[in-house]
Amino acid sequence: MILKTNDREIKLIFRTKKIVELADKFKEDNFDNLFFKASSLNNVKALATIIDAFAEDENKKRVFGSDLNKVYDFIDIWKKDNSKTYEDLFVELAKAINEEGFFLKTMTEEELKKEMNNSLSSIDMTEIIKTTTNNVATQIVAEEFKGFKA
Repeated sequence: MILKTNDREIKLIFRTKKIVELADKFKEDNFDNLFFKASSLNNVKALATIIDAFAEDENKKRVFGSDLNKVYDFIDIWKKDNSKTYEDLFVELAKAINEEGFFLKTMTEEELKKEMNNSLSSIDMTEIIKTTTNNVATQIVAEEFKGFKA
């Protein structure tokens, strides 16, 4: 995938090791969770981190050198030069990632849009289950020891 501005082209190369590294960095089970959560929240930092990870030159070196400020500047220029938004950039990335088979399954355009707009993807179900389980366990223990005197 190539992101073009009036003065620059950035080539994004998708690789499995980068997909795994990003999921690990954001403490997600997989890249799909990371990407769709970030897109549903329009998380610009995650967007910049994703672009930074995939942007490489012909020598396979990182274009931005892991400097997110440079990525933010590039995104600003890209948006201005192309009259686009953060959401547009997420959509273009999603289409390219999907076409190259780097999501867990290849999706139709409708499925892709649905995933990107799924507000449930931004909810941490594991944390909700953990909190709920702790609350229920506390209530059960309290009920068991109700009226117990030491």
